[in-house]
Amino acid sequence: MKTVLIVREPDEFSRILAANGHSVLNCPVITTEPRGDLTVLENAFARADDLDGIFVTSSAAAEILVAQCGTKLKQFNGSIYVLGQRSFDILKGIGTKIIFDEKWNNAAEMLDRLGNMEFADKKFLFVCGEQSMRIVPDRLAGIAEIEEAVVYRTEPVSISDELKNEIRGLFQKRGISIACFFSPSGVRSFAEQIGVEGLANTPLAAIGSTTAAAMRALNLNVSVVAKRPIGEVFATDIQRYMSAEE
Repeated sequence: MKTVLIVREPDEFSRILAANGHSVLNCPVITTEPRGDLTVLENAFARADDLDGIFVTSSAAAEILVAQCGTKLKQFNGSIYVLGQRSFDILKGIGTKIIFDEKWNNAAEMLDRLGNMEFADKKFLFVCGEQSMRIVPDRLAGIAEIEEAVVYRTEPVSISDELKNEIRGLFQKRGISIACFFSPSGVRSFAEQIGVEGLANTPLAAIGSTTAAAMRALNLNVSVVAKRPIGEVFATDIQRYMSAEE
């Protein structure tokens, strides 16, 4: 039986594939850490009455926002624009107006669907990480006023020598049925530590278009891009692909 390589820590995605009879190998290569100084977020919430809305486009940002400003967030009168099912699940109990659609695959699609009139001449807070895509502030420049609160950083996780050897051995004997990636930073960290040679001869899957773009930037072909950036949907897409290839 070939192995599904999952470039991420074990979670519901891994559990679904394993429960459906697939051999899985997890390889976490990045982690997110809150910044030591969150003054910028606290200062923004001191002026929350001046904000028309907040953008949250990652689960890491959502977790820190709730942990740091949960009480104030419940009193916030503006809208919270949320990208990603995991982010929505973290924020949905807050009680404020949450704008979310599970069909949005990325921030550009969210902004396109809502339209510029939704944001024109308003003031927003963008809660993000150091390496977050700049689609929201770049696209809304000149349309709305955007204040950024960088609340977390993405750090590489070192792959053990034992796991490196196991993965390289699987690549050499074509023992990986598909390799699954969940973020551009995960793609870069894996490539830096393992190399791209094995990936070049292995079917690859991405949870979203930005992750797929990071792989294509390394001249890698992408076989599967999830229809929606949700773990359960991604797992279903992976299984359909592998069934069709059998």
